[in-house]
Amino acid sequence: MENKILYLLAVIAANLTLRSETDILAEAEAFASENKPVKKKHSEPTAEEAAIIDALYDLYPTKTWRDNKEVSTGKSAKDKTRLLQLIRKRPVAEVEAIIKAYVEERQGSYLKNFSTFLNNFPDGEAFFKERPQLNQQIYQ
Repeated sequence: MENKILYLLAVIAANLTLRSETDILAEAEAFASENKPVKKKHSEPTAEEAAIIDALYDLYPTKTWRDNKEVSTGKSAKDKTRLLQLIRKRPVAEVEAIIKAYVEERQGSYLKNFSTFLNNFPDGEAFFKERPQLNQQIYQ
């Protein structure tokens, strides 16, 4: 639809200025491509957020046991971006409590890949309702 409108405007402008439609159309496309807003993928964390992210990132172990072998939990830099998104949507204390509780609960057994855990991050209240034996400081 935009191309048709742009072409019609170019034809009208060509008739008014006695220039060819293709010249005007090329100029219009060049102008449009130069003035497109640049979208940021992710905004950078503030210094305070970066410190919180590092602390949360360090709560999850880098290794876990599976079939009597020590294997990686797959922690990567992308996980820090996901943590940033989480702390901007949820209270930091809630995110911290859930990570600590999950690691404590799974002590000695297999932990999920960290990216998988963050992408399927549990809801705080439901997580602790299903696990009454865990420390629920945040919801008491």
